[in-house]
Amino acid sequence: TSLNRVYEEHVLSSGSLDERIFLGEAAREDIGTPGPCLCEGIENQERLTNPLQNSMAASALKVSTPLTGRRYVLESSAGTPVSTAMQSVGRLHTLLTGFKYRPSMRLRDIF
Repeated sequence: TSLNRVYEEHVLSSGSLDERIFLGEAAREDIGTPGPCLCEGIENQERLTNPLQNSMAASALKVSTPLTGRRYVLESSAGTPVSTAMQSVGRLHTLLTGFKYRPSMRLRDIF
């Protein structure tokens, strides 16, 4: 509690990013932090039912930091370059989840 207060004061005074957003239990859903599925095989990813559509269907990106003090940042609102990049990386990760780490046969035929 006291440590949290000191950390929040540091974040507010320095203007730096509150890194706790990457460590929370809901970080994967809130900001697209890659989870354990990045290292799992395709057989363990079958339980995911089109996560990209679920991600794109969400109307808001949940953000709660002492720096912003906001609970929701709408996608249509102008975000910071860091938040925009994190959102893009999260969507890219969702798109690529389950794909193999090699080019497809069709791509090989092109080259």
